[in-house]
Amino acid sequence: MAVSDPNEYAAAISNVARLDFSEVDVNGDGVISEREAAAMPISLQESYGTVDADGDKNVSPVEYNAATTNLLQGADFDDIDTDSDGVISVDEAAEVPVLSDAYERVDSDADGLISEEEFGAAQQ
Repeated sequence: MAVSDPNEYAAAISNVARLDFSEVDVNGDGVISEREAAAMPISLQESYGTVDADGDKNVSPVEYNAATTNLLQGADFDDIDTDSDGVISVDEAAEVPVLSDAYERVDSDADGLISEEEFGAAQQ
């Protein structure tokens, strides 16, 4: 997925629980309102403003797909771990903007390094 708009990029790196769009668009009007988002998992509630990339108070299917697409999928841990020490440091992650932007979220144990296990979890 090519993401060129900064707002789409912000939506794409949001950590939104993967639900089918139709499950969230309860009334079937083709957009997710703030009210519908409020009834969903906390991840959508907390990131609604980011996922609503155009700020129109509705999340379109395109915005929703961007937020639920994992931009790390297909990335190779060994390619990013350039010093082959078994972890990805902040400096190594800086070479991969999407990982750098989500570093604290991917570093789930908050030890300042991303293990292969943490990286694999972020690719799910």
